[in-house]
Amino acid sequence: MNLPSRTECLRVLKEYNTPQNIVRHSLAVNKAANYLAERFLAHKIPVNAELIDRGSLLHDVLRVCDIHGDIYFFMDEADKTEEKKKIYQKQREQYAGQHHAEATAGLFQDQYPELANVIRKHRLSAIVKGQLTTWEEKIVYYADKRVNHDKIVTLDGRMVEGKKRWHIKRNQEESDLIMNKMKELEKEIFQAINEDPNALH
Repeated sequence: MNLPSRTECLRVLKEYNTPQNIVRHSLAVNKAANYLAERFLAHKIPVNAELIDRGSLLHDVLRVCDIHGDIYFFMDEADKTEEKKKIYQKQREQYAGQHHAEATAGLFQDQYPELANVIRKHRLSAIVKGQLTTWEEKIVYYADKRVNHDKIVTLDGRMVEGKKRWHIKRNQEESDLIMNKMKELEKEIFQAINEDPNALH
């Protein structure tokens, strides 16, 4: 399987001017995902740790393209320059109507199709649509849902904050379905490694 190096991943984040708050989030997701990958391997459960590592690092490269509300609210001052604002506006125009997972996956589809597939499946709805089929997809998806900004939190805490922060408008039935599916995924992951979800911190 062809994958970029970690150095190349960090270069991509810089090349696309991914805001520093999103980079910090991605590094926290990466830490959580790598922890889970290590625990899986320790329990002799085969996973591609490099794919998990790279997917979690790069899952939000184009996150700005579909942020609702004030896209600059959480950004560092260094990312609010006129030059950076023009870059982000251009990205939002270029990928208008696309979910950031799909837009980001498109960057890697030709050269790194397996990586693109993991990135594409981290979107919230993937779990309801039954799209998470491999441990690599499940681990990257779950790690992302456990990180609020750059802090590891519970699933409940992350989803409450996420709905409030990004103005996600879902009816209660849909929200409950997503949460129930994520709780099932959490149980599946931590039963596999014989740990409590609180071990991830």
